[in-house]
Amino acid sequence: MNVVDIPVDAIDTPNWNPNQMDSGMYSRLRASIKRYGNVCPIVARSVGDDRYETVGGAQRFAALREMGLTTVPCVVVAVDDADARLLAQALNHVVGSDDFFKRDETLRHILESVPLDEVLSLLPETAESLQALSSFTPSSLADHMRTWNADRAVRLKHVTLQLTANQLSDVEEAFALAAEHSSPDNANPNRRGNAFHHICKAYLDSRAL
Repeated sequence: MNVVDIPVDAIDTPNWNPNQMDSGMYSRLRASIKRYGNVCPIVARSVGDDRYETVGGAQRFAALREMGLTTVPCVVVAVDDADARLLAQALNHVVGSDDFFKRDETLRHILESVPLDEVLSLLPETAESLQALSSFTPSSLADHMRTWNADRAVRLKHVTLQLTANQLSDVEEAFALAAEHSSPDNANPNRRGNAFHHICKAYLDSRAL
């Protein structure tokens, strides 16, 4: 795909775009553009009569326009209305997640040469979290991770089920019976969760016979 410069006045932001950015993140976006330039082209599509609309990068486009640019680099894609919306959702939400150790190693390396206030102007971190990170030694970081992993292993997870009224009645009755065996303490805040696990475990044990 080619990157082409398109006049700012020829680009519109569609009102169907659900992506929003709070003022803090928006200021960090502007700071990153000021520091490094616009390293990510806008994704746009032609809507006829030499007009375009953003598909990806609407917040970046708004920042560039506010900063006085008259043209912005764009990747122009040929998509219809439905695919424009689908691509916008993919660009906004299909993202990876950081490896905890690599992220911390990267931030520690950054803090060795970049002042804290500059890092905070670009990244959604807090001064407290970055200062704590900079004080970690490899051994204390390993201890922290062991504690974090142990806590995550026992942390409660939420499960959402969709049931008909008749199914819910059966499930509630089964929960009540299972709770008598798995959680005799009525004050247990996870009594229903324990009952659900008891039912599932009994089913798995019956299949193993």
